[in-house]
Amino acid sequence: MSNQEEIQEEKQVETPEKKKRNRQVYSKKWIIDIMQKKHLRDRGLSNRLVLEVVEAFIETYKEAILTHKRVELPGFGTIRREFMKGRLLVHPKFKGEAIVSPYYRISFRPTKDFKLALKELAIEEVKKNEVEL
Repeated sequence: MSNQEEIQEEKQVETPEKKKRNRQVYSKKWIIDIMQKKHLRDRGLSNRLVLEVVEAFIETYKEAILTHKRVELPGFGTIRREFMKGRLLVHPKFKGEAIVSPYYRISFRPTKDFKLALKELAIEEVKKNEVEL
């Protein structure tokens, strides 16, 4: 096998892995670990109890979104369930038609404090990147 073929094979193999490595996924386990380390260490609560609390919160939150149009978490933001009407789509180039069924979508609107914190974080990130250059 030539060097070019080997390089192409490596690129094909590395590309999905790099995407996975760069993307950070925060799971339920991560939430439990953070809660245990930062907030509940000195209270002596077990991981199992924290897991049950997190799962109960997620289930309650799901039910609230399904039964109500709007759920607010003070200091974090508002999550809304919005109804999207069905419609007919026409492809602009090929003029093909497709029907989109009605559906619900979820939208999130952060609080002013949360927006400000995100803005400050972005400014710090820009400053950090300028220093590295």
